[in-house]
Amino acid sequence: MAASAALHDLARFGRAVDAVPRLEQVAAQVDPGLIGLRADHARALAVDDAAGLERVGAAFADIGADLLGAEAAAQAAAAWNGLGRTRAGSAATQLAIRLLTACEGAVTPALGSIDEGVRLTFAERRTAALAAEGRSNRSIAAELRLSVRTVEHRLQRVYAKTGATGRRELAVFSMQ
Repeated sequence: MAASAALHDLARFGRAVDAVPRLEQVAAQVDPGLIGLRADHARALAVDDAAGLERVGAAFADIGADLLGAEAAAQAAAAWNGLGRTRAGSAATQLAIRLLTACEGAVTPALGSIDEGVRLTFAERRTAALAAEGRSNRSIAAELRLSVRTVEHRLQRVYAKTGATGRRELAVFSMQ
């Protein structure tokens, strides 16, 4: 277990190509669980696999390894953005931000790539929450005492920042 942690750290801090072969050996010798995820993470890092990094980030989150999940999601965001897939990059960044909230101010090199510009303002969160409830733009505008056009613009910014593709997805982002 200690060897897998050290090898995973090697991958996390920029030497994924060097860590992958040995980490795969360790994972093959024991119950894969966390060690297998570490190997998957290193493998995805070594080839800059955006989708693989995103899958690993979600898997780390599923087992409660929020810091590792946030790192993998931040790395996925950078990989997606490097491919010109900014919507996917925004969604991965939002996952990283959500996971990072449970990490009490943790700072690692991978987390430094998180774009603070994707955080929603209070007004954007409120508008997104109402939209996620299924409210119409007109209804949201009436409740917030805004014009319908202002609501439309806020929602456009929210979709652009989060990578969400519909109102149902906004519930997650409105609770940041």
